[in-house]
Amino acid sequence: MNIEALLKNREFSHRNCKSIFTRGPQRQLQAHAALVKRLVCDSVLNKHDGCVNRLCWNQSGTTLASGSDDTRVILWDYNTRTARHVIETGHSMNIFGVCFVPGTNDHIVASGGMDCEVRLHFGPFRPEGSKLVATHRGRVKDVVSSPGVPKVIWSGAEDGLVRQFDTRMLDDRYVSENEEVSPPNVLIDLGRRHLTRGIRVMGMSVHPLDPTKMALACGDHYIRLFDRRMLRAHSLSGWGSDSPTTPVDVFSPPHMHFDAGCDSFTRKQHVNSHSTSVQFNCDGSQLLCSYHSDNIYLFDVQSRGIKSYENAWQNGMRVDELKLLKMAKDEVKVLVREGISYVESRRFSAALSLLQKVSGLLNPEQYEPSFRQSVFRALARAYLGRNWRADAYLALQYCIRAVEIDSGDTASRVLYVKALSQSGRHAACQAEGKKVVAEFPLCADEIHPFLVKPRTDSSDDEDRDDDDEVDDMNEDTDDYFQQDSNDGQAVTTVSSRESLEDDESSSTFGEDDGLNNLMWVSPNINGVSVNTDTLRRYIGYSNIQTDIKEAKFFGIDDSHIVAGSDDGRAYIWEKESGQLVNALQADEDIVNCVQCHPFQPCLATSGIENVVRLWNPLAEVDVSPTAQEMSQMIGENQTQMNRREGERLNIMQNPALFRLLLQAHHEEGVQVCAPS
Repeated sequence: MNIEALLKNREFSHRNCKSIFTRGPQRQLQAHAALVKRLVCDSVLNKHDGCVNRLCWNQSGTTLASGSDDTRVILWDYNTRTARHVIETGHSMNIFGVCFVPGTNDHIVASGGMDCEVRLHFGPFRPEGSKLVATHRGRVKDVVSSPGVPKVIWSGAEDGLVRQFDTRMLDDRYVSENEEVSPPNVLIDLGRRHLTRGIRVMGMSVHPLDPTKMALACGDHYIRLFDRRMLRAHSLSGWGSDSPTTPVDVFSPPHMHFDAGCDSFTRKQHVNSHSTSVQFNCDGSQLLCSYHSDNIYLFDVQSRGIKSYENAWQNGMRVDELKLLKMAKDEVKVLVREGISYVESRRFSAALSLLQKVSGLLNPEQYEPSFRQSVFRALARAYLGRNWRADAYLALQYCIRAVEIDSGDTASRVLYVKALSQSGRHAACQAEGKKVVAEFPLCADEIHPFLVKPRTDSSDDEDRDDDDEVDDMNEDTDDYFQQDSNDGQAVTTVSSRESLEDDESSSTFGEDDGLNNLMWVSPNINGVSVNTDTLRRYIGYSNIQTDIKEAKFFGIDDSHIVAGSDDGRAYIWEKESGQLVNALQADEDIVNCVQCHPFQPCLATSGIENVVRLWNPLAEVDVSPTAQEMSQMIGENQTQMNRREGERLNIMQNPALFRLLLQAHHEEGVQVCAPS
């Protein structure tokens, strides 16, 4: 429905309704496509003295809370755009988590920070009204609450613990003087990844309709969903456990999860691609997750992804497909010809935008096998040519679809070998290459480069040395978090190359090929099968400089997705299609935080600058960047994420090292913003 009709409906309908915000017209208007493209910055809230790391609206949308490196929390009045309260929190380091405590009429605010502390602040928010309630053994990355659970908050930290606090029972129960035993309010313990390295809590989200469900973004590429009805708050001996809390569901993008057949460099990329934020949609049926050094992914909470397909490799294969209801056969063929011409001219993104319009419409009963095979080959070539994050995996899927139509097609088999190589599956690539040469000797020259063991030049050696140094430092940090754990106990493993305990594997063609089976091994995570059936991915932003970057739903009906980026922009996508529709220049350096107003078409953003910006659709015309401009932004960000140098920035994720650097700069009188 166009915006004029919606405005009329809102004006003349439901006049007897006390709150129009629960009605259809307002839901559709809040993030209507026409309004999203008219967003402009109408207010700059300037009172902090450091990077603004967290934003949170109250339930009614009248107040916005912001937490900063300056250790203050500011409550902003939405109507007047002024600071209602400036809270001196008592934190000694950067604030990463802020929330309002439900059921208190916004008179209690919770915060957590880099100093590992969780604090409560009581109205009228004087310094003496702030109280330390707990100390984690790692940086507190998030503090959340739910309107369905009054007076209760949860904190998540890099020590891998989620702790539960009831503000009606504030006493010394949440603070332990015994360093060997944690306080009795540990709700979730993520345990360890391997050796002594702990899994971190990076973000949390509570189901909006069922607050017993809680999703965690963790220090790996798995999103864990927990049911609080199956948990109880308890103490931990040594502040850590070798028996992590069992989730009810686990989610992961398929290219990260199915990595058993990948080389060490590719697997290391997946390890570095940890989730940085997670959010339920308005009815709790979907989860939106942003990833460090990767894209943003949408999961279906209600599906059991890996069980829904006959073959494991099919999971996520429609992540980029445009869901068109109907298209004439002649029109499909015209688009395919044009898409293939774009591939030939190396305009890979343009080719994909056309070919993805038809890839979901290729009904075997309507289109001949050779035509469908040519479309799948063209898609695979376009993905391999573009080679953005996860493109090689999607190319592999299309190659398999093409080969399954006709395994005797030489072009499809050769392309499959190339896809195996580019996706980091060199052992399977060499095995398949030998089979192709044996069956099609004329392809020997084209296949030969893929049969040679990949060489490592001196620059790669240098990169590996640097990566090893980073790994050593991160392991030291994790040892710090787990230093009181008992040695010699069984270690819980969640990496897909270390826990191959599930027998769910399937081969595509060549049933006797063990390497094909290995590629699709699906390890359990704490005994839970992993849901890898990704609904949609959102491409465009860059997320390598910080690990607190957020992706959020925009609109009451979740019609759009918004996320901050390393290039200082807030990107907005249409949720259903995954198409980028706007890019707001929201910071001079990096945008970390994006928070949508609960009812109004307003977006709050913050980042490295010491200000908060509010965006409203006040422009009279479309002011979004052109398609060409947005295409250039996407390409630059993907190039940045593909650079190996970006991995070296992980050194700044070491809390102990960064604390020393921060103190040194403060002694010199220089303002420093934390990267995470």
